[in-house]
Amino acid sequence: MTTGGRTATRVLRITPPVGQPDAEPKVTVLVTGYLSYDKYHPEWGQRAACSTVTLVQVAGRKIVVDPGMDDDALLTGLEEAGVGPDAIDTVVLTHTHGDHYRSVHLLPSARLLASGPETVAWRSRGSPDKELLDRLAPTVTGIAPGVRLVLTPGHTAGSATVLAAQAGQLVAIAGDAVDSRDFFVRREPSHNAVDPAAEKRNFELFAAIADVVIPGHGRPFRLEHGAPAEEL
Repeated sequence: MTTGGRTATRVLRITPPVGQPDAEPKVTVLVTGYLSYDKYHPEWGQRAACSTVTLVQVAGRKIVVDPGMDDDALLTGLEEAGVGPDAIDTVVLTHTHGDHYRSVHLLPSARLLASGPETVAWRSRGSPDKELLDRLAPTVTGIAPGVRLVLTPGHTAGSATVLAAQAGQLVAIAGDAVDSRDFFVRREPSHNAVDPAAEKRNFELFAAIADVVIPGHGRPFRLEHGAPAEEL
């Protein structure tokens, strides 16, 4: 792993049921994200922000959550996972900030989904990415077997989290509802959250329901009795 930067493709170490390799979601972190400036790690300096990119495979489906904006990193992550860009059938955006979606142009076959409130908000404020707006469709909670979307507003009005039930544990792909483990430890919202109080409530939601959190700009980490444990 490169400190504060992109890491090699990382399959979460949660064992699927024997003999049922495709019966429930398999979650793979393709790109580990980082902030443009992380006040908890000033030694990393200033750079362009990079969002975490996650692949969920289940029942023949291949879903990318937040394709990010680093084309090379996305393509490398997919190659390491043994999945071609054309095989991705669905992209889910946790929210519509550019560092989380700009590389979607590499996934031309995918449906592009976001929460209903986020879709409405993006269309109402306009966007230079008109082709993406035309592709973007609001989604209901069910995305695939064992994979659901839940609203976690705060970072943006319609921010959402993808929940994947893998081997009896719940993985929360949180986008910027949680920037990183450091932010979760301190229950600190993003600096640019539109509703910081709402974002703080998301921490309590994840503490109550999740076993693993994949944050928007950091390494995945486990929760034990609601408290952040080791990074994965």
